[in-house]
Amino acid sequence: GPPAPEIWTDAEGGTAGITTRSAIALMRLPGGRFPAGQADILHLSLMHRGAEVLRDAGTWLYNPPAGEADLAGTAHHSTAQWDEKDRPPRLARFLFAAPPRLHALETGPGTLRAACDRHDRTVAVAGDIWTITDRVAAGATLRWRLPAGTWLRQPDGVEGASAAIAVTAEGPIDLRLGQGWDSPRYGVRERIPVLTLRLGTATQIVTTRVRLA
Repeated sequence: GPPAPEIWTDAEGGTAGITTRSAIALMRLPGGRFPAGQADILHLSLMHRGAEVLRDAGTWLYNPPAGEADLAGTAHHSTAQWDEKDRPPRLARFLFAAPPRLHALETGPGTLRAACDRHDRTVAVAGDIWTITDRVAAGATLRWRLPAGTWLRQPDGVEGASAAIAVTAEGPIDLRLGQGWDSPRYGVRERIPVLTLRLGTATQIVTTRVRLA
């Protein structure tokens, strides 16, 4: 059979990940030895055969025109957000506050878990199916930033050329396929699809299943 997934953690470097024969998942950990350049606590990127299936937004511009914002904020990452605020808060253009302390970092067979503040995220892989379980404080919004292309809305998620994504939750959830900004290289900005999960106040556990195509 295929080799077992390789799991690694580097809390000092601010990342952890799972690698399989054809895919790699990277999770951003709070803290580490470098100051936070983006509000991306527990953001998850997923690449399959060299193409990104889940990603952050990139940079766009360090000094955007008046009335525009750069893409470093939490809303431009695949993670949880509350009240549209950045995690950690932004203090200045290039400076974010000290992040909350990482209070859990665990690995198991094909599984990686990290938790801090109001967010506890577990990523597990079996074959071409990646399962992300998010336990969050009430009132959270979760986003999955998708590659450009056609995504068909399904009752429980979306389906595209690169993956099918299905969401289940222990409580009410508002699932919407909208658009966000993405910067594939510095100075370039384009629209991409974003699956947004707004959780009801009683909903604190959400499971996202990504079946890679």
